Amino acid sequence: MLFYKTFNKGKKIMSSSLYTKPLELLIATHNPGKTVEYRKLFSQTNIKLFFADDLNVPEPIEDGKSFEENAIVKAKNAMLHSGKVSLGEDSGLVIDSLDGFPGIASGRWAKGVGGYDNAFKELEKKLSNKSPRCSFHACIAICYPNVQKPLLFTGDLMGQITFPAKGKNGFGYAPIFTADGYDTSLAEISNDLRLSINHRSISVAKLLKFWNIQH
Repeated sequence: MLFYKTFNKGKKIMSSSLYTKPLELLIATHNPGKTVEYRKLFSQTNIKLFFADDLNVPEPIEDGKSFEENAIVKAKNAMLHSGKVSLGEDSGLVIDSLDGFPGIASGRWAKGVGGYDNAFKELEKKLSNKSPRCSFHACIAICYPNVQKPLLFTGDLMGQITFPAKGKNGFGYAPIFTADGYDTSLAEISNDLRLSINHRSISVAKLLKFWNIQH
């Protein structure tokens, strides 16, 4: 009954026939930008999507110490409130020379300094004379009712921080992130191109492959 799927740099997870593709999936996010991206990422599947606002799912306390732990917190909270198979995501900007900062606190830190424009200014100060190498990291967790162990999939988009901020497309730190192989920020490229290469799409592609869905 048990088998494994390989993902995330060769790690293995134990799975069973209980982890089948659901007919319905609750995406545990209240973020409008993420909602738009998830709708597009699942648009070629026959899975009916719900979002946290649709079912009045409250935001949980994100008390995890890693992206993986926070993704599980979100997915489990949504599953317990809805009874549906639920997807939780935690993602953020990881800057190598700042020991991974802002990491799991990416959104909360930006909010704490007064918004992303202020966050960009603070990061420019912090990165003075330091390497701009960084990545966007995403982890998605899938929680099934009556199944104890969640599924986990990750995605990384490598690049570097570039100042000044440029572009109006996207959200979050996109205006100061330039992906490897590109010479413009994520906020300057088209929405479709950005979605095709970003960390979120990479993690979702792994999930769809697990469910044997063409993506």
